[in-house]
Amino acid sequence: MNAKTKDRLLGIILLLISLFFFYFTMQQESPRFEGDPGPKMFPLVGCVITAVCGVLTIVHPEKKEGKTYLTREEFIRAAKLFGLYAAFLLLIWGVGFMITAPVLLFAISYLFSFESRPDDPTGKRILRSAIYAIIVGAALYLLYVTALQTQLPKGALWQLFKK
Repeated sequence: MNAKTKDRLLGIILLLISLFFFYFTMQQESPRFEGDPGPKMFPLVGCVITAVCGVLTIVHPEKKEGKTYLTREEFIRAAKLFGLYAAFLLLIWGVGFMITAPVLLFAISYLFSFESRPDDPTGKRILRSAIYAIIVGAALYLLYVTALQTQLPKGALWQLFKK
C-alpha cells in the first residue's frame, strides 16, 4: 500500500471516529443554566478537530513514501509512554493528584528529553525535567483549584488515613 492510499485510509478512519463520538456527544443532556456550555463543548471541539484533520489527510495525502513507522525503538518508546499513562490512572486513584502529577510529569518529560535533546548529559535532563514537573504541576493545581474551583482527587490512600 503506498503512502497516498494509507493517508486516505487514515483520513476516512478519522472521519468515522469523529462521527462516532459526535453521535454519542449529542446524546448528552443540555445544560440547565444560561451561558453554561455543558458537557458537550469539549467533545464537540475534539470531534471538529478530528474531522478537520481527517478531511485534510484525505485531500492532501503524503506525496512521497516516508520513513518506516514504529520501528522497534519507537515501539518500545510508545509502550513506555502507554505504561506511564496507565500508571497515571492507577496512581491518581491510589495517591491522588498532588503526588501523581509531579511524578508522572517528571517521568514523561524525562522520556521525551531523549528525543528532543539527545546530546544533553543525564544530570541536565533530570534537572530540566524536575523543574518542568514542579512548575507545570503547580500551574495545573492552581488552575483547577483556584481558577476553576474544582476539587482534585485525593486518592484512596488518604481515605485509609482518615479512619
